[in-house]
Amino acid sequence: MLLKGVDKILFAPAESLPFTDFIKKLSREHKNIIMLNDKADGLNINSISSDDAEGAYLATKYLLKLGHRKIAHIRGPLTVSNAHDREAGYRKALLEFGIFPNETLIYRDKTFDKKQGAQAMEAFFSLPENQRPSAVFAASDMMVWGAYEVIKSRGLRVPEDISLIGFGDLLETARMGIELTSINQNGYAIGYTACEMLLKKSFPSALREKILLPTKLVIRKSCMEPALQHVNENIKVS
Repeated sequence: MLLKGVDKILFAPAESLPFTDFIKKLSREHKNIIMLNDKADGLNINSISSDDAEGAYLATKYLLKLGHRKIAHIRGPLTVSNAHDREAGYRKALLEFGIFPNETLIYRDKTFDKKQGAQAMEAFFSLPENQRPSAVFAASDMMVWGAYEVIKSRGLRVPEDISLIGFGDLLETARMGIELTSINQNGYAIGYTACEMLLKKSFPSALREKILLPTKLVIRKSCMEPALQHVNENIKVS
């Protein structure tokens, strides 16, 4: 596209932690670029993103205010800054409640997909019973979906046995069979704002614009107080 002489580019990086040499070169040599869904910290480049850390903080704080103390986190890839920010928000909320994050309750892998969510939930079930989480916050709704399928396969229920909360507020999760509490990351506004900037604005300034849009906690029916959760004693989880 650059060789074809396009005027401006919307760019959503697949990896941004750390930024690749290509992204660094792009930000130095081509100023008419907007980076989507990433804060682009450290790069002199225009960017528009949701406040991922704040969204994760809101999700985790909600579970904490319900009374949960063993809250697991399924995070995204180590090479994506969004996943890093969402883990940071999760940790911030725990520390505010005087809870030091338990590393065995943080699952890291390479994707944001259903398979990782399922693998993470299996890992949590493999823990001794007194260490298993009463609630799980995942960095994407798709990972929640994978976790939910594992929970259901064990004969357990959401939220009666385990509370679940996601990130993204995706329409696809309506097919899960539960009403999922999630963080709406303002995805439509990210795209709309980016295109407004793309179509109406040139980028002559040496200081690039970095827009961080607010997120919103959308409360539905996949979380409840741990004191009200009922564990079926006949279900053996191993």
